[in-house]
Amino acid sequence: MLLSLLLSGAVYGGLTLASTVTSVTSTTLTSCSYKSSSGGVPPTPIPTVSTLTTITTTQTRAAVTVPSTITVTAATVTVTQRTAIVYDAADTTVTVPTSTAGVGFLSTVATGVFAATACSNGAKPVTVTEYTGTYTPISGQATTIPATYPTQAFCSTGVTRFFILLPTVTSGAVTTTVTATSTITSATTTSTSTIIYGTQYTYLTTVTVSLTSYTPHAVTTTSTVSCAPTVTQTLAAECAPTNIIGAINGEGLQSGRYANRTSVIYTREDPWANDASACCQACLDNEGCGASMGGGGACGLYYTATEDAQPICDAFIFSFTSTSDVLPGQGLLVQNGCGTVQYQS
Repeated sequence: MLLSLLLSGAVYGGLTLASTVTSVTSTTLTSCSYKSSSGGVPPTPIPTVSTLTTITTTQTRAAVTVPSTITVTAATVTVTQRTAIVYDAADTTVTVPTSTAGVGFLSTVATGVFAATACSNGAKPVTVTEYTGTYTPISGQATTIPATYPTQAFCSTGVTRFFILLPTVTSGAVTTTVTATSTITSATTTSTSTIIYGTQYTYLTTVTVSLTSYTPHAVTTTSTVSCAPTVTQTLAAECAPTNIIGAINGEGLQSGRYANRTSVIYTREDPWANDASACCQACLDNEGCGASMGGGGACGLYYTATEDAQPICDAFIFSFTSTSDVLPGQGLLVQNGCGTVQYQS
């Protein structure tokens, strides 16, 4: 290969150089299909099977010929400057009336308990659920489970990568002359310039401000009992699957804004993480729990506190909105505790 290049240089009177720049772009397209079912409770989130396919395409553009550059350095030119500048470095001092310092405190609002029951005799009983009390739906709330709903998603992602080759051939030459300049100072006049390197601050007084973070604490307990073949569990009416707020006007839910000093306990343990009814009941069983939020494989118990870290009931906890991008009952699943959640249209 080297011999061939040398011979080519001899025939054409100079060696031709070539280089290639590669430009890379890509596009990604995802499409999903769904397996649907009926009966029971729609899963949140929807179990998803994903596949990835990558396609690579290479395109070579026409070569562009450019001349090489030859740089010639000319003799140095001397320039005489008639004015000299003297620089004086200094710091400036600013007096500020008050300095504010922050001190952080962590205050526990409440201890939420997720209480589970296990069978001591290894039994796997049939669970029958009963509901007590009454529940009045909010405006626009869906109180029926969809006749059919997705139980599994199959998503295919295709990535196409484009490699664009931009070859460049260097042929011929262009000469560029560079002239260096040398400057000397003839101090016929002198001026002084002050450079401020930094600012120093002094304070007349210092004020300390306390910043308090409000947080609940979570405990999971398990009670072991001897189980009969059939076990009855009793839940509040608002925790029934048809009464959990999961859709407004036919659209699924997403989160909105939160009240001041609102904090949350999260658990990803079953049954609460994947059962919005169990999450709802856990909130009602914990004094001071303002609202519950399920969905996405987690259960959240929300608390709003006073400045003294005492739980507040009968107050706004958080808002939620609806969106056509979320399937009914398969986004957020919320319900009031001792507080109030609000739909934000």
